[in-house]
Amino acid sequence: MTKNIKDEASISIEGPYSEIDLKKLEKYKKIETLRLTKQKNLTIKIASGLSSLQSLRQLFLWSSVNRTAMRHVIPIPDLEILDILALQHPGKLVNFSEAITLKEFRCNNYMTEADLFEVAKLPKVQEIGAQNASLSKQALVSLLKLPNLIKLDLEATEFSDKMATIMSKSNTIKELSIGASKLTSKGLEKISEMSQLESLDIWATDIYEKDLELLLKLPNLKYLSLGGYEDQTRLTSKGILPRLNDLTSLKSLWLDGVILSEAEKISLENKYEYFRN
Repeated sequence: MTKNIKDEASISIEGPYSEIDLKKLEKYKKIETLRLTKQKNLTIKIASGLSSLQSLRQLFLWSSVNRTAMRHVIPIPDLEILDILALQHPGKLVNFSEAITLKEFRCNNYMTEADLFEVAKLPKVQEIGAQNASLSKQALVSLLKLPNLIKLDLEATEFSDKMATIMSKSNTIKELSIGASKLTSKGLEKISEMSQLESLDIWATDIYEKDLELLLKLPNLKYLSLGGYEDQTRLTSKGILPRLNDLTSLKSLWLDGVILSEAEKISLENKYEYFRN
């Protein structure tokens, strides 16, 4: 077990660890960040050690977490950011409506539709990461009812053109990630009605070069991610770069899987505040 302790302690604990190891954290009045790594699974028994925490702002659980064990995670005092690698059985998520300080919740793997319905009870959440989740139209509607939600990551879900129609009704979402989903040009047309969008990830979707002209409807777009897997040929520099030039608000660009010449890379690096290829 290794720890790096600072004034308002930032602590990392490498597994395997037990509930006794976690209980030792009760000596701190306030922990800014806690990272728990290299643990095969966070069970309810081990998670019970978190019940003694006095105050914690950020918690990163980079392991699988039993849904039942989450009953010891959600009530942590002052918790604002919760990042989980994956959820596992047994149990179900409960008491999310009581997490009144939680502003950011991310779980990258294995969230079910039922999990999403529970996450949609978070009263003050501003950011939700639900990559690889079992997304349904009903679950999406529930998430979009959250009054403070401005950032939503639905990468690698079943997000479809019909869901894009639902999404387009939102006037609060400013950052949207729907890469590696079932989005097509029809859905992008609906997404482009969200004039408040500042960030959009449509990487590895069924989008063609001409479809990028739809993005001209987004006057506030500052970040864009598009492209595809390494063998994609649909998007070329010749076809997309002239269209991107028309996006005058764009400041950050990620073109993953798009073949660029060295000269083009240099030009894009000079043009944008952030560029990645």
